[in-house]
Amino acid sequence: MDRKTITRGTDKTAKGFTLQKIRASSIILKHLAEDHPIDFVAAVEYGGDIYFDQGTQQYIEENKNYDSKPFTFSSAEVKNTLVYFLDYWLDNNKDTRIKFGFYATNGITKERSTESTEGLQLPEKPILELLQTADLSDSQLLPAVKATLVTEYKRQYSNNKRVSLSESHYSEITAFSDVDWLTFLRTIGWQFNQDDLPTLETKVLDQIKRSRFAGPVNPGMEYYIQAAIFYQLELRHAKQNPDERFLKKDDVELIFRRIYQGEIDDNSLKYLSIDYTDLVTKTKQFLDDFIQKKYFVITGRHTCPTLVQRKVTLFDPAIRSKGRQTEMDADPYRQILTNFGDQVPFDRPVFLFGELGSGKSTLVAEYLRNFLTRNADVLPIFLPSAYMQDRPLATLKNVTDAINAFVNEELSFADSLFQLEHAFKIPKEILLVIDGIDELSRREAQVLLGSLKSLKDHHSTLRIIATGRPLELDEILPPGWLSYSMLPLSDQDIRTIFIQEAVSDGLDLNGATALSMGKIALLKARPELLSVTTTPLVACAIFQELDATIGNKTLGDILYSILQKRLDWHNLDNKTHEYAQFLDFFPSMTVRQRLLSIVAGQIYQSKTKSIHESKLLAIIEKEASSSAERNKIAEQAVLYFKHAFLQKTTNDHLAFISLPLLECAIGIKLADQLASADLAEGEQISESISDSWRPMSFAMAIIRERASPANSSLSYRNWLFAQCNLLVRKRNCLRSL
Repeated sequence: MDRKTITRGTDKTAKGFTLQKIRASSIILKHLAEDHPIDFVAAVEYGGDIYFDQGTQQYIEENKNYDSKPFTFSSAEVKNTLVYFLDYWLDNNKDTRIKFGFYATNGITKERSTESTEGLQLPEKPILELLQTADLSDSQLLPAVKATLVTEYKRQYSNNKRVSLSESHYSEITAFSDVDWLTFLRTIGWQFNQDDLPTLETKVLDQIKRSRFAGPVNPGMEYYIQAAIFYQLELRHAKQNPDERFLKKDDVELIFRRIYQGEIDDNSLKYLSIDYTDLVTKTKQFLDDFIQKKYFVITGRHTCPTLVQRKVTLFDPAIRSKGRQTEMDADPYRQILTNFGDQVPFDRPVFLFGELGSGKSTLVAEYLRNFLTRNADVLPIFLPSAYMQDRPLATLKNVTDAINAFVNEELSFADSLFQLEHAFKIPKEILLVIDGIDELSRREAQVLLGSLKSLKDHHSTLRIIATGRPLELDEILPPGWLSYSMLPLSDQDIRTIFIQEAVSDGLDLNGATALSMGKIALLKARPELLSVTTTPLVACAIFQELDATIGNKTLGDILYSILQKRLDWHNLDNKTHEYAQFLDFFPSMTVRQRLLSIVAGQIYQSKTKSIHESKLLAIIEKEASSSAERNKIAEQAVLYFKHAFLQKTTNDHLAFISLPLLECAIGIKLADQLASADLAEGEQISESISDSWRPMSFAMAIIRERASPANSSLSYRNWLFAQCNLLVRKRNCLRSL
């Protein structure tokens, strides 16, 4: 009579199905590498977790991937698998082509005496160890195996409501001779302590890379081939027609050839297993350096304290634009305050407005850094907007191409494999930060913001944060963005920053609190300084200056003092010997200030507020042209300025870490020119910075610091005449329009 068997369930866990596909791929690739002329068919969850038939042999494998203790022969997973193998073997009339495999990431251990069936003696070694090594000679092995499996077989069928014990192979099994049992056991290959999923997947990728049957595999191609094999196994898994159920040799070869030709099935990308760990690691390191260096350039300290948790306000950009308002003068009664953190929704792209030096870049960098700590699987991209300059941005492909280029070129992503559109299909959650949109032209900014909104609309797994200054982006933020605005520091924020600075100076908390209260009292006694202490940068800058000698110092005086200290950092850090040639040629503070002002002028006048490193070298070589060691001097100067003022942006460009310090350095250049300029020169200076009042205000502070009262008055008068002349010229220009 026809026997019936229990229909076995499949492993529905993602981990189980993934192991099946990886193992099936490994077996297929091994067959291809051996260049067998015989065709094959392969499938997952057909006849077993893995089915592989190459004509002369039919292989059935069961996979076990458990985070559990080692297996014994009495483990439920082992007994259940062997009952299934028995049924399959007998259903196919003990076909000699059939081979079974038991593949497990778990190890094995010896059975306990309590696991013995009917009081039988157990072998000294673990039963699974004897079976794995095909050592079937132990006299206690076969009786223990027979008794355990017959008992388990009877238990399963006695408790099954669909197939009775009498309808099963039970009677045949109980009639097995020892030869039958030994023949059955020899059909099984046992594999324990096998590689975990990541290791096994790496080996499969290596198998693909070594494949030569359809041509050499270019770097990165292996990920797409593996994904395509996985997808084809899954696609066939759902087919009911047996002819469509199997993956054949020709199908796999076609996958290789199509990938070679750049034909990628988007449906397969969900199985793309590109390792993004390096992207996360490099972004975290960049954020750490970015935040620390901004603090270092102001304070000279290498260890950044815990950042103040800043409040932002939800604010209507239409109201802000209409009234030319910024966060500094918005009506407080209309503000909706929140922390820029987990409360920020991401169903829409988010824009953070903030004035110069308000800390918006640091805030989003800190937000991203904390977010990655809590969400390790998210892909982070922190992209300076200058990278987008002069690029086509009108279409989604334009924008994704630019983002791909940034990750592959600037972050050196392995084999330049990063493709944003492919990451969406995996799917991966992505947090994209584009910092400093206001550095683009208005047209570029408007087009980019529109494209980013469309990109977000197309991809629910994408989160977008952009930053910029409000007046530079007046009326160009398209509908659909959620906009926030930075707020000035509160009294409590200033107090917290001062305490942290005092602790960094070595005081305990009580001493730091007392010192901070004294400095706050001095600050409040200077309303003009208090009124500009609206950002962490300013608060850190003035902390050291708030003592009895503060006098009538302005913010310009304080920043100039910081700049001078940064130009002497080699003495503070005992690094003079490392910059010997540079310091010999530029020995004094005055000549180093002049050199810095020349560099700052080049950076300030560029569209991206940055300079290519090769151009920076050329500028310094020109200034040191009289020295035979000018090349060495220039190299040391670049390193010197990198340490004190500059940071890498994109495309080997360097920019000032702090824009206020850049403007202060421009102030040095203007101060030098104004101190000796005639009126015509003053006019030229003013016209070149007619839309930027800060550098000129810094210049006047520098002149006051440097010069005698007579020279200071003369320079100030020249500047005023130049400003008046410039205004007249602008008025005449407007009349001619």
